[in-house]
Amino acid sequence: MVTYEQPRPPRRVWRVLGKTLFALAALAVMVATATAAGSYLYTEDTVSQLAPPKTIETEKTRKALAIAAPGKPAVALVLGYDKRFKGSGAGDPSRSDTIMLIRMDPEKKTMTMLSFPRDLQVPLYCPGHQYLPDRINAAWALGGPKCTVDTVKQLTGLSVNYLVTVNFKGFVQVVDKLNGIWVDVDRRYYHQNDGGYDNYAAIDLQPGYQKLYGSSALSFVRYRHTDNDLVRNSRQQLFVRAIKDRITHDFHASTIPNVVGALRKNIDVYAGGKDLDVKTALSWALLAYEMPSGNVVRVKIDDVTGAGVPGDPLVAPTSSIQDAVQQFLNPDVDAPTKAAAAALGQKVKLKHGLAPSEVTVVALNGNAVAGAASNATAQLQAHDYKTLLPPDGLQADAPTFDYFRSQVYYRTSMARSKAAAQQVANLFGSADIQPMPLDGSPASKKIRHLSHGAMLVVVVGKTFKGNLAPAPKDTTPVRTPPAVTSSDAALPYLRTARRYVPFRLQNPTVIEKNSVIDSEKPVRVYPISGKHKAVRLTYHTYGFQYWGIEETDWTGAPVFSAANETRKLKGRPYDLYFSGSHLHMVVLRDGGKSYWVVNTLNDDLSNETMLRIATGLQPIKRR
Repeated sequence: MVTYEQPRPPRRVWRVLGKTLFALAALAVMVATATAAGSYLYTEDTVSQLAPPKTIETEKTRKALAIAAPGKPAVALVLGYDKRFKGSGAGDPSRSDTIMLIRMDPEKKTMTMLSFPRDLQVPLYCPGHQYLPDRINAAWALGGPKCTVDTVKQLTGLSVNYLVTVNFKGFVQVVDKLNGIWVDVDRRYYHQNDGGYDNYAAIDLQPGYQKLYGSSALSFVRYRHTDNDLVRNSRQQLFVRAIKDRITHDFHASTIPNVVGALRKNIDVYAGGKDLDVKTALSWALLAYEMPSGNVVRVKIDDVTGAGVPGDPLVAPTSSIQDAVQQFLNPDVDAPTKAAAAALGQKVKLKHGLAPSEVTVVALNGNAVAGAASNATAQLQAHDYKTLLPPDGLQADAPTFDYFRSQVYYRTSMARSKAAAQQVANLFGSADIQPMPLDGSPASKKIRHLSHGAMLVVVVGKTFKGNLAPAPKDTTPVRTPPAVTSSDAALPYLRTARRYVPFRLQNPTVIEKNSVIDSEKPVRVYPISGKHKAVRLTYHTYGFQYWGIEETDWTGAPVFSAANETRKLKGRPYDLYFSGSHLHMVVLRDGGKSYWVVNTLNDDLSNETMLRIATGLQPIKRR
């Protein structure tokens, strides 16, 4: 036996690992990938100290977690709490205000997030307690981590591989050690306790894109007193996206030791089967760091009703929860491309393959299982593929029945056929792809003849067990007219503001039709980064959901780290930033300046409305 020693990582890898510490540390605060990694010198010590204390309760919790398969997607449950669970009778009950699932997929390089409103009423699965509906965050108070894991597993039907628990003190410390996170604050937040009835967490934030530090960041992500849990979930998920932007855009390795200390004291990572090992931690950390920001997908539970108060709890139909779980498991990385094309009335050109409706495919039986080809054909049809039958009434049988793995052949003469073959192979799971055979063998001739001119031929092998993998749900919104109205309400504010900034401002000549400029803080002029200046306009809908327009001469903001799409509209370039199929931000670049239209936290403004507001920006004249 020959044993090879693993070489020490080169300096470039050290830098990457240093950066991933912060990606994972910060993500762990809200939605971590359940790992943390520092520079090579810190990794082993840090990872080992993230393991929870060795207790009976810890082992029970660990046994509730599934072992993550190497190289396969993994799911982590992240809980943010105000104090550690100590069991019943230990004084005031602890609370878990943040309950979020995240899924990392190494194959598709995607991260999906699914949040649960803390007041959502669900059956609780806590030993010693009746399994009656209660607020989901009561699971932590009743039975700690294991009770919460079991409750989420029963609610979603998902296996959970990792559990990350983070206390709020740790959140504050990590954000401070990261030297703050750049966040787009949607409106003016202000509350100071005076001993009266409204006695809740103090907050004092101005609207606009800005760097938030520990306590202010915590106030922002926990706030819900004039909105609700659903808006708070969106606020938290946007904060996670901001962390990703921060890591990708700007990092200083000198802060590693300080963050390591905050991690050790305030974050516990449970892993299915055993303690998290260094190799696994580094693999997840590298994936998190290298993942395109556009592949971070936010999923929410639709049709949630109720006020979240005694007598009127938050409830969601089982179908809505199941639908959210399916989107969580099968994120559509082409959703932004399809949504942009739909909003603009253009034909979609996918980056990762072809629309199923553009792919023709013939399925052949290669495993001798009766009905295998017809079953595969029916399921491909259900996934919107254009299926064909062999010509001349021929039987849909492959040259032989000894195919073990399914095989997808693609016609090289057709554009993007290889990408289409890969997406079909993904549906079959254990499948290979290769060009349509062109040699003169009888088997090759038969496959080409049976293809009937289709782009793809699928030979169903023995690994096909009768069911295709679920395909991402197409959530592309139906194109609708923009809901806008003409407006010059911002013009007087901009004329006043222009004397304080060294660049030309742009006036939104159209706004969302049910919106008005915010009376509390209609405009804000402020320094944004170094010598740069910014102007923020704040609007709200009749339902008091806030959206805004940011104008600045700072073109290097972290929020610009990864646009999903770029379009030229009316002669001007626009960068489009999506959350799934919903357009969250449109950025106009003009003469070294940046003008952004930012949707509400829940992306209430339609894609067409966002685009129309952005194209309606017009320069105001200088005096």
